Amino acid sequence: MTQIQLSPVTGIEHASISRKENGKQRIRLNQLQGIARALEHTPGSLVDEAGRR
Repeated sequence: MTQIQLSPVTGIEHASISRKENGKQRIRLNQLQGIARALEHTPGSLVDEAGRR
């Protein structure tokens, strides 16, 4: 799923999703939960994956 596709599902602007993904903007817990739900993952799995980069 692209950031542009994720945007309307989560209610987060795609530019903001990009900044969060690149570590330039902090993500709120409710935003992380919405993104995880849209991607059919758990919030923990997204955080674990980000920590491995």
